[in-house]
Amino acid sequence: ATSGGDGVVVDPCTSSGYAHDMGSLSLSPCRYLPSLHAKGNFSESVEPPRPSQVCEGKEECSYQRCHIGNTFVPEFRGRLLATENFFYTSKFFGLFSKAFISDLMLTGEKFCGEDWSKLQKKYHTIEKEDLLKYCFSSAYIVAFLHDSLGIALGDGRIGFMNQVGDIPLDWALGAFIMQNMSDLDREHSD
Repeated sequence: ATSGGDGVVVDPCTSSGYAHDMGSLSLSPCRYLPSLHAKGNFSESVEPPRPSQVCEGKEECSYQRCHIGNTFVPEFRGRLLATENFFYTSKFFGLFSKAFISDLMLTGEKFCGEDWSKLQKKYHTIEKEDLLKYCFSSAYIVAFLHDSLGIALGDGRIGFMNQVGDIPLDWALGAFIMQNMSDLDREHSD
């Protein structure tokens, strides 16, 4: 969100026409209540970091590829299985499990630019709080995979899924973590 000097804060991650409820903010009597204007702009929702932010720490990078500061980011090889929010967002937009990042970008741009009243009519069975998340979520996923990790928009090696066979990945990951934690507890109790 960006703020102008006139007390208007622009929210690019919420579709235009949405009215933010600012009445729940408690301010002292001397402070004014800012106005929050929904703009619905995909590309501004998650702006790529400024060059100074991305380059910060790069002088200390001892690797060939440091996309984020001095953090090593290996070249993308093989397949990437994107789960949880990645999966739910692509599912919401009706994308297949092997969709391109560019597909998510196009559907996200269209969704973010749509008027809030039209979105509510089209997705009337979805809770308002959930519907509000999809503009930012789609922009974040594109920014993370493409802008931060450098994966090409047309790279077909990314899969959006939340289960393998009949096993939900969130359950399997949770079981894996719990098993390893109990193994660590046993090792340290000896």
